[in-house]
Amino acid sequence: MGSIISTSALNNYIFFIKGAPEKIFEVCKISEFEKQNQLQAIQEEQRIGRRVIAFAHKTLSREEKWRDFENNLMKDCIYDGFASISDPIRKEVFDAITTCQKAGIDVKILTGDNTLTATTIANELGLIKSDSLILDAKDIDSMNDYELRGKLQHISVIGRSNPLTKLRIVNTLMEMGKSVAVTGDGINDAPSLKRAEVGIAMGVTGTEVSKETADIILLNDSFATIVKAIESGRGLYENFQKFIQFQQIVNVAALFLILMFELLDWGTPLKPIQILWINIMMDGPLAISLSFEKTRKYIMTELPRDKSKSIVTTDLWINIFTNSTFMVLSMIFFIRVFHINKEMTPTYIFNLFIFLVIFNVYNCKSIGKNSILKSFFNNKVLNIIFISTIIIQIFISIFLRNFFSLNYLNYIEYLKIISFSLSIIVFSEFIKFFRRVFNK
Repeated sequence: MGSIISTSALNNYIFFIKGAPEKIFEVCKISEFEKQNQLQAIQEEQRIGRRVIAFAHKTLSREEKWRDFENNLMKDCIYDGFASISDPIRKEVFDAITTCQKAGIDVKILTGDNTLTATTIANELGLIKSDSLILDAKDIDSMNDYELRGKLQHISVIGRSNPLTKLRIVNTLMEMGKSVAVTGDGINDAPSLKRAEVGIAMGVTGTEVSKETADIILLNDSFATIVKAIESGRGLYENFQKFIQFQQIVNVAALFLILMFELLDWGTPLKPIQILWINIMMDGPLAISLSFEKTRKYIMTELPRDKSKSIVTTDLWINIFTNSTFMVLSMIFFIRVFHINKEMTPTYIFNLFIFLVIFNVYNCKSIGKNSILKSFFNNKVLNIIFISTIIIQIFISIFLRNFFSLNYLNYIEYLKIISFSLSIIVFSEFIKFFRRVFNK
């Protein structure tokens, strides 16, 4: 970067320039001896992780055609020296990097700084491994796309990166099927911020160009904030899956139940108004309460999900079909074991279905093989809605039974239905335990 200053006292101009030391040396009149001395001093600063900027100047007469940039300005400058800048790593970044590594997130440093400075910082953060590659931007430029793809997994640091180098790295990673997030604060970062799936600009030190280009602006410029956002995103994604799992179990169970009754010629198990009420329960407070689930403690120790996979995973399908099948078979079992007559069957089926759905919301706190017992009561919103829904269901069954075409049930029968409905939690825990033991 250079600036031309008019000096009225001297009746001339002065050209001031700053930049990477090796670039400044190219445009200065400096002896080889002095250059080597300066390089040695600069490298000592870079080895301890400091950034170095060199300075030079040139006096121009008013008659001189200084607008001829390449032929006039960028040669025969007088070398002034260099500044060493210390930018200590924030304490929280160390833990954030460790969390990224556990979560399968590969962190790469692409910087305009000297490779030596970048490597020192990468070493402090624990990013350098035995097979890590530390390269300069010119090394990347000399590779073809095939070579770059083969080495990119092991590249940890690229020093003296320019906008095209950063953009090429982002493009190559995305072509390899990776999810790419780029952080940056300068004008040179704008192309890669725009191209990445998530561009993250620094809100405090970032240029207006980088902020305009990015998808997210960090208000505190902290890398740790990005890691927290990833953790929250993973938790939010899981809550979507829990919501889908809960709804699909109810849908599939209702479908199986109606088909079963039709095949056995037992009539219609649920009336339209009852199905509407079940839908209200399914889409309403019970389902919404799952969105208040806390992010799992060890979610950042798991590898990222495959982008090509559906949000409804194999684990979800297993839970959906096992639980919905159990709901249907348990209702039929209850009707047969307790010898419920044909007239009372719809009333029992309706209440059994509702209470099985209510208890099943706790099963949906987990989308895989993990038990829900350790986190059974950690969602206060769900607990309140669970109790409220049971009270509401008993209320409508007693006081609005004519509206819902129900027959009278005494409190012993309600206790029997509620106690029996608890079996869906026992069943689900047994299936999860079986899958954990046999790793299925």
